[in-house]
Amino acid sequence: MVINSIGRYIPETSCDNYEIAERFGKTKEFIDEKIGFRRLAYSKEKTVTEMMFAAYEDLAVRTSIDPKDIGLIITVVQKPDYSVPHTSAVIHNKIGCSSNCMTFDIDQGCAGFCYALHIAEKLNIDNTLILTGERFSSFISRDILDFAMLLGDAATATLLKRCGSGFTITDSRCATEPKSCDAIQIIDGLLRMTGADVFSSACRIVPPAVKDILAQNKLTMENIDLLLLHQASLKIVSFIGKLLKAQEKTLFLSADYGNTGQSSIPLMLADQIENEKIKRIVGCGFGAGFSHGTVLLERKKDQE
Repeated sequence: MVINSIGRYIPETSCDNYEIAERFGKTKEFIDEKIGFRRLAYSKEKTVTEMMFAAYEDLAVRTSIDPKDIGLIITVVQKPDYSVPHTSAVIHNKIGCSSNCMTFDIDQGCAGFCYALHIAEKLNIDNTLILTGERFSSFISRDILDFAMLLGDAATATLLKRCGSGFTITDSRCATEPKSCDAIQIIDGLLRMTGADVFSSACRIVPPAVKDILAQNKLTMENIDLLLLHQASLKIVSFIGKLLKAQEKTLFLSADYGNTGQSSIPLMLADQIENEKIKRIVGCGFGAGFSHGTVLLERKKDQE
């Protein structure tokens, strides 16, 4: 399967993270050197389903996809607008897909995009649509230090085809770490997180996962152009990059919209689809569960 194109939706509205930091007695250096997010995007009016549809509309502008040709819709969302019907069915109806299109949702948090790629590769259905989205602003409290300065709203729409140009999913691995499932929770409708547990779990789990997928494909970090890590925070992303001795290849691109959960990797990947200089990418998502997914992507041209 080939990642052909990615549509995006980031709300135009955002809040100043320096002002939020000041409320907690944190300095500008704390934001610039540890958190990394200068602003946090938030949706004033669009629901998470509407944000996903807006990302699909952006995708439709970039491609010539006919909704009737879409064979599978996977949505990745932790806090959908409603539990029934499933979000992918609502999107299916709104887009105008055929009755032959399969739909399902997965609730996998920040590892969700990599999980969805893994599933899509196994199912091998042409014109698969992966939608990610979260409206964190609807269920977090900016009064709780652990994530007041972290989370932003966004959505993405990724089109996968059996052939064509883009990034081939060469390999993918998904797993869950024992005894770490309570590091991130939604309790009584509000998100709760133990930041120290998230940091230690991510730094313990991600480097071996990246090294393993490279070793299984007889590659090293020298063979990789970019390392796209879930944008949990600048501190986490930078520290993992150092552990892998790949600081210069480890991107942090979310300073102006925040940690967008399962949308963080496709938002970064979208900028690389047309960049012919980038031939090989490793992406790794990690978070609630404590689940993690790692993918190896390699550029493919139409004639290949």
